[in-house]
Amino acid sequence: MMYGNENNRKIAPPHDGNPRGRGIDRDDTLDELSRGSDSSMSMPDVFDTGIYEEYAPNLSARTEERQNEGRRYREQHEQFNAVDQTVNLHQPGTYVDQAKVATVIQRITGLARGSNPLPSTGLARGSNPPPSTGLVRGSNAPLTADSAQDSFSLFSRIAGLDMDDVFLDEMSSGATKQNSDSQKQRRNSKLLHANKIVDFCYFFGLFTLLFMSIFLVLFFAIPAFNGVRKGFSDFAASLHDSSASTTTKAPTSAVFESPRINMVHLRPPQEGIRIEVIKQRIIEAGLTNSRDLKNLQSIPFYALRWLSDTDEALLSPGDDHLLERYALAVLYYSSRPDIAKAHSNGKWWLFNSKKNRFANWMTGAGVCEWQGVLCVDRKVMELNLTNQQMEGTIPSELKGLFNLLLLDLSSNKLGGSIPNFRGSDHLGMADLRHLLLGNNLLTGKIPSSLLEYPSLMNLNLNDNALTGKIPRNLEKWSRLETLDLKRNYLSGSIPGSVDKLKAVQTLELQQNRFTGVLPSIVEMTNLEVLKLSSNSFRGTLPSDWPDQHRLRELVVSHNQITGTIPTTYGTFFYLQQLGLNSNEIRGTIPTEFSHMFFLQYLLLDSNQFTGSIPAELGGMERLESFTAQNNQFHTTVGDNICELKEKSLQYIATDCATGDVTCDCCDICY
Repeated sequence: MMYGNENNRKIAPPHDGNPRGRGIDRDDTLDELSRGSDSSMSMPDVFDTGIYEEYAPNLSARTEERQNEGRRYREQHEQFNAVDQTVNLHQPGTYVDQAKVATVIQRITGLARGSNPLPSTGLARGSNPPPSTGLVRGSNAPLTADSAQDSFSLFSRIAGLDMDDVFLDEMSSGATKQNSDSQKQRRNSKLLHANKIVDFCYFFGLFTLLFMSIFLVLFFAIPAFNGVRKGFSDFAASLHDSSASTTTKAPTSAVFESPRINMVHLRPPQEGIRIEVIKQRIIEAGLTNSRDLKNLQSIPFYALRWLSDTDEALLSPGDDHLLERYALAVLYYSSRPDIAKAHSNGKWWLFNSKKNRFANWMTGAGVCEWQGVLCVDRKVMELNLTNQQMEGTIPSELKGLFNLLLLDLSSNKLGGSIPNFRGSDHLGMADLRHLLLGNNLLTGKIPSSLLEYPSLMNLNLNDNALTGKIPRNLEKWSRLETLDLKRNYLSGSIPGSVDKLKAVQTLELQQNRFTGVLPSIVEMTNLEVLKLSSNSFRGTLPSDWPDQHRLRELVVSHNQITGTIPTTYGTFFYLQQLGLNSNEIRGTIPTEFSHMFFLQYLLLDSNQFTGSIPAELGGMERLESFTAQNNQFHTTVGDNICELKEKSLQYIATDCATGDVTCDCCDICY
């Protein structure tokens, strides 16, 4: 194609798709004319080519069109600003050349002022905008998300950018935004967790404060209430006493001998009257004197107060089991001084605390269901509380257990003295048969009131700190079978009445401070165990002891016995243990010992024996231990004795180290 005069014709090269590679056509020439000074053609060239004459009529129309396009470009510029905010072109670190994009936008907007357009846009020819912009010529519609992306693509092409870089920048911006959102979520989660902790601490502190307030109110209000209640109780009692003094007092028997009404299911009487009626019955039964019941800090008063006010069983004052319940309540308080002290301060709720080691005690259950209480026909027959870590003292109110046969409080930490279980006009626990108080901290003397129990069969007071002498008139214990007083601090001589204990089978008086001569046991025909060791007995061995053919254990070691061993001791046919060691016995060992076929322990050491060790001892085939050291023997232990090592003999000791005794089978030589 050729334009203008033949002399000045320019041949356009073939179109290769590049806008910059085209020749000068009419539209391009007109565009250059419209750009003014920026045109590459000079005005003479225009006139020479004849282009001006050809296109002059259309120049004004094209200029007006150019102005209209400028306005459209300004509108697009405003929309491009929205695109810029949407795709974050100006964020730091982007790969887009922001200066270049700004220059392109400025040049586009400059079209309205008559500047040269970019050839690549193709807008000079009045063509429509590229489809990627999403705009329609002359449309003022705002950009959508898709049109914003298309406009951004147009910017990228105008700026000569690589779309991959732009997309990478978009991805980087999205990842940064996603990381920011994730951090915000984590921060919000932490704040939510912290708020929950703050709320929990707030409500926990609120409830703690409320609980402490209630506790303090109860702590101070209950003692005050008890004081007011005590004042009313004392006032009612004074009114009752004054009214009773102005009237004739009815006989005591009339109160309880009349037909009783079961008041357990009735409404209890007024508090002041109820406690006074119960107290009066306790006094009349001889369980506690009135002075102790009036003492507000005494153990009996605590039991009375519990029985009258707190006991869930709510027994009537005339109930047959009321006194038993009172006696056991006194025992509980006496053996639990910590609970008694707490209750003295008004802390009555400690009944149900974990400190109550006795199951069901001080509850509404019947006494027959309390731990250690054995009943027959709803009567308390046995009270066994051995090894229960009981402290305090043993109360005399236990005599209220009128039908008790066994009282076992051994292996505890009970102190004080043994109480008097006698009532004012009758004997409490009249049928008591077993009194076991050993291994405690009891002090004082053995009360003579114990002799008033003719049915007593076992009296165990061992391992205490009792002092004084054994009561006389022991013959009253006609049914006594065991008398165990070992490991105490008893002194004096053994009363002669001990020989009257014909039913006694075990008499243990060792490790005390007894003096005098060994007691006679002629009439103790049932005696099987006699232990008198570790005392200060003097004199000789009684010759009439062998008359007790049932004796199995005879131990009188660690005393000051003198004289010789009577030959009649060989008649202890059933004797299993003979302990004569650590005395001052002299003479020889009777050969009659060989007749004691059941003897297992023969202890003769630390005496003044002389002579030889009888070979006849080899006939005691059940002998297990034989000690003869620290004596004055000059002999040889015979082979027949050593042969017992192959049978039953396990231990033998003599003075074989000094050369006075020759022994080939001794375990220890002294």
